[in-house]
Amino acid sequence: MTNTWPRLAAKPPQVAEDGSRRRVKPHPAKNLLLRLRDFRDAIWRFVTDWRVPFTNNLAERMVRPIKVKLKVIGGFRAMGGTRAFCIIRSVWETSKLRGQNPFKVLRVAATA
Repeated sequence: MTNTWPRLAAKPPQVAEDGSRRRVKPHPAKNLLLRLRDFRDAIWRFVTDWRVPFTNNLAERMVRPIKVKLKVIGGFRAMGGTRAFCIIRSVWETSKLRGQNPFKVLRVAATA
């Protein structure tokens, strides 16, 4: 079986438009092809391992509220508030993933 991925031949360093010998930024299409070639197994892992999701949307949805809060407020003032916020968000998201009512879970956690 032959490899159908394009081979990139070694080329001498490119000279910038101003004549200097600084590194010229590669084209985005070339970068994409190189990453697809170099990380082929990781990119297509979701096809062979059904435990791996097709996208990382779930992880991004978990981080988004924290990033929005940091953007709107400008950050947390104290480390204790940061820890409390992260613990509450963690319990909230975990209870939602398990199909439980987050309010009830937090109420039980606060009264225990």
